Amino acid sequence: MKRSFLATAGVLCFAGLALAACGPDGRPPKPSNNHWNDKAMSVKARLECPDQKGELKRVSVAADGKSCVYTASNAEVTLRLLDVGPGGAQAALSPIETELRAIVPFQAREPSSDGKHTEINLPGLHITAHDDANGDGGTAEVRVAGIHINANENGAEIRAEHFGENAVRASLILAAGDDAPEQHVVGYEARGPVKGPLVIAVVKAKDRDYTDDKDKDGVFSSMKKLVRMNVDEK
Repeated sequence: MKRSFLATAGVLCFAGLALAACGPDGRPPKPSNNHWNDKAMSVKARLECPDQKGELKRVSVAADGKSCVYTASNAEVTLRLLDVGPGGAQAALSPIETELRAIVPFQAREPSSDGKHTEINLPGLHITAHDDANGDGGTAEVRVAGIHINANENGAEIRAEHFGENAVRASLILAAGDDAPEQHVVGYEARGPVKGPLVIAVVKAKDRDYTDDKDKDGVFSSMKKLVRMNVDEK
């Protein structure tokens, strides 16, 4: 039996917690016209991989300095340099997103034409929510400060992207819904110059019990810090 839209709201609340890791400084983003600036970036030839960053503990480093792996309770983060080919950054990130969607196959869906509808429009904030009349769930969509959230009873997707003339910043989080057999959360944080390479951290967590809402050194904020320490913004 599918849950009511209250479950959808619960998933969206979870998505809001993850949103705290989506700002460029690791803090909840504030509505701003220049939230995703296009400052030029450069990356280091060899990754800086400290022994520990927040909850993450390093378990391996590649000899060429182009990747390293961290683990935490029920989570793994891989940090690496990602080459950008002629197809651009979006094409380079596409196979990674495909891999993550195989773990959490969330798909946004069209809202039901029946049931209640709520819409809120404020400067920098847009919220749309639909509650199915038959009680089989609902959908919710939030756009704020360059971040797009889609949620329904099957899970949530949080995406923030900037593909500019000088810089690339991209974040993706996919979360399984309450009825999923495994409560996986997966995603990535990537940034770097348009022509690459990009510094990207890919996270795969086996449950939704992470501490970013309470501890600024949780798994998601720590992986973002690993990315930022390997990118110089001019």
